[in-house]
Amino acid sequence: MTTHSNVLHGKQIEEIINCAIASARLSRIPLSVILVSLSGAGKSLLLNAYTGIPGIHRTDSFTASGIYTLCRDDNKNQLRHILVSDLNIPLSRKSSTVTMLIGTLIGLMSEGMVRVDDGRIDGKALPHNPVGLLSAMTIDEFTRQSRLMHRVGLIRRLMPIFYEYKTTSEMDILKYYAENGHHINDTFRVQLSELRMTKDHDEKTIVIKWPQNLKQTVIPLGMKLAENLRYMPSTNVNGKRKIVQGSRIMPVSTQITIQKLCEARAFLNQRGTVNESDITFAGNVCDFTQYGKPILL
Repeated sequence: MTTHSNVLHGKQIEEIINCAIASARLSRIPLSVILVSLSGAGKSLLLNAYTGIPGIHRTDSFTASGIYTLCRDDNKNQLRHILVSDLNIPLSRKSSTVTMLIGTLIGLMSEGMVRVDDGRIDGKALPHNPVGLLSAMTIDEFTRQSRLMHRVGLIRRLMPIFYEYKTTSEMDILKYYAENGHHINDTFRVQLSELRMTKDHDEKTIVIKWPQNLKQTVIPLGMKLAENLRYMPSTNVNGKRKIVQGSRIMPVSTQITIQKLCEARAFLNQRGTVNESDITFAGNVCDFTQYGKPILL
């Protein structure tokens, strides 16, 4: 990425997104990421830099039927991620529409698109590989939708990345805009080489090996991620908001997430084998995933 990622103190976020995209080369089910922070924290700026990357479909909004059409028209299964830089927009619709959208996303992210019968489009078999989600939302919207995401199981199918900025980092950003103006969007781009892609990108499944001594190191990290994802907002009888833990999440899916993270990072670093630095990276990503405890960049 350009130096603007450094200005925004977004290198850690960038690496997480890169790994999510790379995971589509390593697994049938790619990783999904949702950035969660305050309004104006650069979430959309970071995500929109990935527009035009092979396998990624960028849209400003979508519906359940829109996802169906997108998959129907992708008969070569080239779509691997849907990028929606502001999830607040599709989630602002009426509750029944939002519930149908989230339900469709759950199926798409875990099993792929198989069939849709909702009365508005012809229900028919529609085989499509699972598709990941790259998106962002404000912390207020995440708080509002959190209970639904926990109830239907969406939360365990993605990695929420909670972050804010240190005061010194905010000052760096303000100084950059003061000195260079507001045209940062014009030069903020992702290089295909950093994702180990080319213009004539060839979809080949990559296998990353695990040393025997590192295989079980993913177990505590998977359990930690499962625990972090349980945290959610709640309101007591007096209307005061607090943070509670929801129902227990089985750590099987979260352990698989950790494994994919490690393998994707190894791949991006041009290694065919996971090493201890990948385990450390996955542990650092876990720290971003607890509601009410954002990491300061």
